[in-house]
Amino acid sequence: MNYQKAANLARATLSADSTPTSSAQIANCLIDVVLGRLSASIDRATGTLGRLVANYGLKVTGTTTFNGDVVVQQQVLSVSGAISIKSGTVYITKSSVAALTLAAPTAGADDGKRLRVISTTAQAHTVTNSTPGFNNGSTSSDVGTFGAAVGNGFECEAYQGVWYLVGTPKGVTFA
Repeated sequence: MNYQKAANLARATLSADSTPTSSAQIANCLIDVVLGRLSASIDRATGTLGRLVANYGLKVTGTTTFNGDVVVQQQVLSVSGAISIKSGTVYITKSSVAALTLAAPTAGADDGKRLRVISTTAQAHTVTNSTPGFNNGSTSSDVGTFGAAVGNGFECEAYQGVWYLVGTPKGVTFA
């Protein structure tokens, strides 16, 4: 089976280290990728999916069995600056206060992407999304300020050019 047939069967874009020998080898991997990419390695001898790497927003639907790890994008910020990923996890490691910016997502292209921002240091970091502001709140919710505790953070999801907060932020206030 060639890579294209494997990709069609899994309904994903696969970059495999080896060619699967039968459709049964990836039968438990029914994946829908929306606005994104999925990279995987498939063990030729066992048909086991190895490590899956999701980039640019991955949506998995239906019953899915993975025999390896699913890894999302990560960005580690030890200095103030811009958050450059739009899906995955951002770890703030700066030992003093970090002033970070988060650009608005692109309507349509980024819809459904989720981003987590987590502090690994006990500092009052800030994340600013000035236009249009978190939850489309303009200046009433454009800055997230972290309480000075390790593990504080928040998660947001992109929809139509806006970052919407998901769940309750831990130790982060938005104003």
